[in-house]
Amino acid sequence: METIPAHPLSRFAAATLYEAMGKRGDLEPALRAVGAARLFGPAFTVRCHIGDSRAALVAAAIAPAGSVIVIAAGGTHRSTVWGGSSTRAAMRRGVAGVLTDGAVRDTVEIRALGWPVFAAGAAVRGAVKNHPGWFGEPVSVGGAVIRPGDLVSADEDGVVVIPAEDAAGLLPLAERQAAKEAALDLEIEAGADFRDLQGFR
Repeated sequence: METIPAHPLSRFAAATLYEAMGKRGDLEPALRAVGAARLFGPAFTVRCHIGDSRAALVAAAIAPAGSVIVIAAGGTHRSTVWGGSSTRAAMRRGVAGVLTDGAVRDTVEIRALGWPVFAAGAAVRGAVKNHPGWFGEPVSVGGAVIRPGDLVSADEDGVVVIPAEDAAGLLPLAERQAAKEAALDLEIEAGADFRDLQGFR
């Protein structure tokens, strides 16, 4: 089974990476954590025919360990593309998690499993499983184009996508941003006036 190694950017919060990229890469805030609230990895892209979950379920069986299955479901919340059984299948492969602009179900089960699923909502209605869908192509999810291999970083604040070609150069910027945030917090704890720290006077 192919396994994707851990990435040095995975230790940074999504908001820190967003700031480090020059305030770019954020997805729609409606995409929220259903299961565990920390997700990071390269995108394994899937596009489903609207109302059909077959491609998403196949992805649970073929996505590389360490990848994030990114499912473009057409933005519909009236039928689900992911649930408890697909979560278990992907977990067994070592997949890092799932991001979809569609709905999911079995949310109590997913939370109990402690596995990262970020989705636009939850619904009880299942989908048909007829259309083969598309794999390994750029997809539109959350107001952004996500390509295979782009890095997905998500936590309780939201979701950020890092273009694959920007990842290597982002590390020193992320380290600088994290250090800046930590230094600010130390000054606050030391009693500095927050207005001065923000340059408001």
